[in-house]
Amino acid sequence: MRAEYLNILLSRLSGVKEVRPGQYIARCPAHDDQHPSLSIKVTDDRILLHCFAGCKYEEILRALGLQKEASPNEPEDVYIYRNAEGKPLFRKLRFPGKRFVIEHLRDVYWVKGQGTAPNVLYNLPEVRAATKVYIVEGEKDADNLMRFGLVATTNPHGASERDLSEYAEHFRDKEVVLIPDQDEQGRQLAQRWIELLFPLAKSVKCIELPPPAKDVSDFLTNHTIEELYELEKDAEEFAAFAIKEEVSEAVVSLWLRHIRLVLTRGRQDTRGFDFWNYHAETNLGTTSGRVAINNLQARRREAATLEEQLPTGIWAYLFERAAERITRPTTQLICLSETSAPPPSFLLKPFVLRDGANIIFGPGGTLKSHLALVFAKCIANNWLPPGNHDLELFGTGKVLFFDWEDDISPFLDRAKRLKLDLDKIFYVKCTKPFIDMLPEVRGLIEQVNPALIVIDSLGPAIAGGNAFSLETAAAFISAAKSLGRPFLIVAHPPKQAKETVYGSVFFENLARNIFQIDMFLPEPPYVTLELSNKKASYFDGANFAYRVMFTFLGTKTMTQIDRIRALPKTLALQIVNALAEKSHLTLKELKALLPEFPEHQIKKELQKLKAFGRVSVEDGKWFLLDLQPEEEVPF
Repeated sequence: MRAEYLNILLSRLSGVKEVRPGQYIARCPAHDDQHPSLSIKVTDDRILLHCFAGCKYEEILRALGLQKEASPNEPEDVYIYRNAEGKPLFRKLRFPGKRFVIEHLRDVYWVKGQGTAPNVLYNLPEVRAATKVYIVEGEKDADNLMRFGLVATTNPHGASERDLSEYAEHFRDKEVVLIPDQDEQGRQLAQRWIELLFPLAKSVKCIELPPPAKDVSDFLTNHTIEELYELEKDAEEFAAFAIKEEVSEAVVSLWLRHIRLVLTRGRQDTRGFDFWNYHAETNLGTTSGRVAINNLQARRREAATLEEQLPTGIWAYLFERAAERITRPTTQLICLSETSAPPPSFLLKPFVLRDGANIIFGPGGTLKSHLALVFAKCIANNWLPPGNHDLELFGTGKVLFFDWEDDISPFLDRAKRLKLDLDKIFYVKCTKPFIDMLPEVRGLIEQVNPALIVIDSLGPAIAGGNAFSLETAAAFISAAKSLGRPFLIVAHPPKQAKETVYGSVFFENLARNIFQIDMFLPEPPYVTLELSNKKASYFDGANFAYRVMFTFLGTKTMTQIDRIRALPKTLALQIVNALAEKSHLTLKELKALLPEFPEHQIKKELQKLKAFGRVSVEDGKWFLLDLQPEEEVPF
């Protein structure tokens, strides 16, 4: 009898199409239906009708010339959950007022409750066969999409279902589109789906429906399927393969469009926890914290915290990927006959290599910042200084200065005196350690797009860390390298050792190019300093040494650089070194220490050094002056 009623019903409808066994779609006779919106579903003991445009059951029957038999407890719809082979496991009956009753199949009878039937996805056979699946919240929404030929599914217990992991494998290598209900529970469920499927699916998109639509069925009541496709096209796509990453000894950076997670090496405590500082950012904001990266529970806690502050659904995955990059083996065995290495690439030869740390260092007051500005002028102005030298320029552009030593006023004055192209010079006054500024630095780099970054100077830039530890050196150099731009570091030597860069020896070990200011000789209006190359990864056997002369004339500073064959043992340098070792020496005592120079020449050099404020004399004994307060190095 039921088959007879079904044939009568279908014969009175137009646009009839069978979407799967026992379920049809057709044009609704109760309204002007251009897109089939009437669902006809055959169950064991009844035929169910539902118009997705909102027509009432009685209106549909009236339009068909049929009548409804009275049944006070008749469900509005029945949703059957099947296993992978299509065998029914349990069903949900929907009653007016969104009341649901679950029944499971026992032999050939439906019995109240789910019994021992396992949880499965709605439309599971179709999901397994599809390459693209839509995940919604509720069977009604899934059926509404199925009538358009889309494969749609939902988990049986909605947002209240705690564990979704048993469904994950069904989405491996598929395109997944989430259309959550537009409420807080719906958004949280979508985040859980993203977190679960992000590592497995080919891609994951999440559609945010425009108000006042509460769900996809509500949306399709007033919009076309083509409009839903447009929302899908514009939705943000999450794909694990699209994550970009930079990994070094002390910095791991992962990002996907506007989502970024940056971790910088911290310390390992006595319990063996390896703590890393992290900075997370999205288009909703930024936040920072610390995580024991080698502890699974700690990673999960931090990911959950981030999801509360900056919800994305992928923080847990990013932490796991970061932990994998940090702990994976990095040792490689390379046969030299099977590989080749590119030659060094310069921005400004020989002072600035494009890859790796470039350092210039010397005592306070030796015009290191002036010299850094001269290098900046070469790049910003497309200029090389006069002189007999072998400098070469391989790129031009903007220069970004991070300054811990001075303020904008003296910096700007020097830049104007040197005639820099000010449109290409950008300045940041820094008040906290460079590592802590890393997220801000990245944003500034994206904004400015500099050809060169200058860090002035190393000591205060690493403040807060142990300057003499490998951790600090590795973290600082790696953080700078992770920026992907050539960078020049201005540094001081420690007071006790004039021939080394302040801090750990690993600053020198990890740098690729180091120049030392070996001499500072004033003879107003001229100031001459000499540079010698202390380390060069590109070493070709030559002795890299240069004499730099600054001429200060009113509001103009002129620069000349000459290549010199070898660094001369200048008298001024030897006097300074002698006074550094044995303070308060008379002229005769200095002559005894420097027998190769006549006394009158030593006296002349002492007077020059005194005029510039480097030395003084008291009771006939010469001694080095302390640095001026603004030049004092805090170490």
